[in-house]
Amino acid sequence: MYIHGDSIYLAVTFLSSSTAVLAAVQPDGQCGGMNFDDETLCAEGWTCTKYHDSYSHTSTSRTRNVYESPSYAKPKGFAAAVEKWVAAGVPIDGVGSQSQSTGNSTIADFPAVLKLGCADVSIEEYAITELDIKGASSSDYTTAVDACLDQDNCVGLRCGA
Repeated sequence: MYIHGDSIYLAVTFLSSSTAVLAAVQPDGQCGGMNFDDETLCAEGWTCTKYHDSYSHTSTSRTRNVYESPSYAKPKGFAAAVEKWVAAGVPIDGVGSQSQSTGNSTIADFPAVLKLGCADVSIEEYAITELDIKGASSSDYTTAVDACLDQDNCVGLRCGA
């Protein structure tokens, strides 16, 4: 969290870890974390991966980056959490998120994910604080920058090294 004058900025980092937990749910769903009290039965072929203490997500070897599509649980959960906090009166002026993708990932869904974060969340400023795309072409980064420029409240995109 960053406080500047009367503004509070919330930075969210999506971290990954290979630490397994015992609970799980259907494909691409949340399966654990602090205060999680939903379904914990694993769908066949799926395992629950702990990303941090607050969040665990089901995955297989074919879905390593579970926040790069707007249909996945992470971007939906992120947007829902910020909306809930704003509705509860938490003064959030802006948020930032990081995204690391592999060469096997597609950048095609990035505009929809960014729109979910920008348009569906009641915040004034949204920033991609770090974007790393392993093995990316210049057109991949152009797609990401254009997606930010298309959103009125996307205030910046920083490419990692």
